[in-house]
Amino acid sequence: MEEYILNELTSSETAVVTLLCIIIFIILQKQFSAKNIYSFGSPLTVLCLVTLYYCIIGPVLSIWNNDTLFRTVEHRPYYLISWIGVFIFFISCLIGYQIVGNVTLKKQHLVGARFDIDYFKDQVYICYGIGFACYILLAGTGGLSAIAFWKQSSEASESLVDAGGFSAYIMNGFNFMIVACPGIVYLYQKKKISPIIAGSLLFVAFSLFISGGFRWRLVIAGLSCLSMWYIAINRKVNVIVLGVGGFVFLVFMGVMEASRSYGKGLDLSSGKQKTVTEYLSSGFNETAVFKASGLVMSRAGVEFEYIGMDPIIQALVAPIPRLFWPNKPTGDYLIYLRESYTRTNKNEGVGQAVLNYCEYYMMGGWITVVLMGIFVGWFYGKINKPLIQSNNSNVHPWYISFCLLNAAYMYVVLSRGYTPQQFMFYFFTVYPAWYFYRRSIKQGKA
Repeated sequence: MEEYILNELTSSETAVVTLLCIIIFIILQKQFSAKNIYSFGSPLTVLCLVTLYYCIIGPVLSIWNNDTLFRTVEHRPYYLISWIGVFIFFISCLIGYQIVGNVTLKKQHLVGARFDIDYFKDQVYICYGIGFACYILLAGTGGLSAIAFWKQSSEASESLVDAGGFSAYIMNGFNFMIVACPGIVYLYQKKKISPIIAGSLLFVAFSLFISGGFRWRLVIAGLSCLSMWYIAINRKVNVIVLGVGGFVFLVFMGVMEASRSYGKGLDLSSGKQKTVTEYLSSGFNETAVFKASGLVMSRAGVEFEYIGMDPIIQALVAPIPRLFWPNKPTGDYLIYLRESYTRTNKNEGVGQAVLNYCEYYMMGGWITVVLMGIFVGWFYGKINKPLIQSNNSNVHPWYISFCLLNAAYMYVVLSRGYTPQQFMFYFFTVYPAWYFYRRSIKQGKA
């Protein structure tokens, strides 16, 4: 085993990280230099950016800053296995993506003579309304105070309904607002809604996402809206705008990390204010899941048995309400994450998340990392390649939204190593765009 030098990577770590960086920058250079207006909305772009954030920049900074202690456990010995894990998943994902081959858009994907943009606008409003209604049903009318995300709410708000075991489904319905966001951008760019209406709808949506405290909603909505903005005007994404926006977003991630309170907005009191540099550093705190992933991987197959197909099985039964199946198996294997941190009878790992390749490793070692990586790449290739490889700007907006949301969802796939949750979120965050697209075709409005 290589000795660890303070604030430096070992030779093995340097080799893996360097090779991964080279592959990532080659892909990004190809994506940003492509003439295709859909290239930025590729799942490969999102995969590269998310991998850079969670598995390259964050972990390397933690080594340089000697910040490798996490939840009272020194994680420095587990960085290499985590880097090998993301490298194998990344390469396997690329292989799966390439397996799909060249595909083209079908005629039904294009806007036809029957396309009714006013019908599309009504669908976007309905989608937005479903999401907003679901939020109000659980948060109550007092939840509207969350729109003022810059101040923390201390008011208790009662739910308008007693949803019981269905509350999770209603809360997931809130994600319909994410689905509507790129559609709102499209309608604005096509001059079908005014800047005031578009701005107001997006402001309310993003404010509620911020107050909720879950940054993944911001990432998916933000990436899909940015892509749709440029696609609607038939231009490529401006790299300078993306760079500046990315920097601002990282700083804001730090602000949320330092001041968020789930469901209650941000506490920006003077006692919690920091410098821009400190906020930027806090913006990488979430990359601690990389550390946890390495620790849990080192335990899998050694201190606890591989979990086999449990994530897949539990994902398939996840949509069944517990009301109908009280003993439904869901998430029982997460106990291994908590127990990996158990020290002196303390559950230091309660609530700890890991990256997706860690869960795949828990299933059966390196072979399941490869197989799941290939499957993820193949899945994204099947859905996104028809749009990515097209130069046609006359594509149905719901189909574009579906592809953009699907690509942005790669953020959740990589950063949330819990397949049952990913499966459920997908059908409330991405699938509705496909439903409205198929509805348009069925109604003869496409």
